[in-house]
Amino acid sequence: MEMPGTYAYKQPMSKASSEKVYRDVLDFMSSHEFVDASRLGMVGISFGANCATRMAVADNRLKAVIVNGAPLGRSLKPTGSFGMPELLVQALFGIVGAKSLLELKTSLHELIPSRADIEQIQCPVLAINGENDTLISTQDTIDLAAWAPKSELCLYPNDDHCAMGHLREWLKLNSEWLMKNL
Repeated sequence: MEMPGTYAYKQPMSKASSEKVYRDVLDFMSSHEFVDASRLGMVGISFGANCATRMAVADNRLKAVIVNGAPLGRSLKPTGSFGMPELLVQALFGIVGAKSLLELKTSLHELIPSRADIEQIQCPVLAINGENDTLISTQDTIDLAAWAPKSELCLYPNDDHCAMGHLREWLKLNSEWLMKNL
């Protein structure tokens, strides 16, 4: 699913707009005759993992969430400079529709779930990433796993953002973990 601010969905992403989009999807899925609404899960990769984290906070219908490489507090709350590749910074400008660096920082700040929010997540969370992420702070993944009450951490050694070098392994893990938790 496209998230706000990407591909054909050109409305800028904000906390409210992205959560509405995902709530609408959950509403649709819950009403479908072939879906067991008591077993809804969500998998997010990279910025989609930021959305999955925020939805785990915002919507108790989610019963399991997999978060792979989410930019959270350490990555989206820069002090001074962003400390991430310019390509990624430019993509973030487009995603949130920012026109200036100050506007970008303000827009990204609203997309950061607080530690207190993460501590309130009721569903199991599987936090995945490469241990040497060069795009975002791996510590965001570690923090998420430390703060979410029912969480598991899986860092793949010698791998980068979203552990793409271990794609087959984490896809298998995702499937098994969702079967166990849903």
